[in-house]
Amino acid sequence: MPFNKSKYNNDFSKQTYDRISVLVPKGTRQRWNDHATDRKESLNAFIRRAVEQCIIDDDLGRNQ
Repeated sequence: MPFNKSKYNNDFSKQTYDRISVLVPKGTRQRWNDHATDRKESLNAFIRRAVEQCIIDDDLGRNQ
């Protein structure tokens, strides 16, 4: 049986990552994507960075 790269990648992703779906108002995705693109990062990287920064701010009491 030949090596199936797509199956390998899908299986790896399932074992390695959690998938999260976020519903936002129309236009929000484009605004976030534009912001990320301006900073030369992916939308995924921007969202992860924003969430992690929010957690840090919450822990330091900055978001009270």
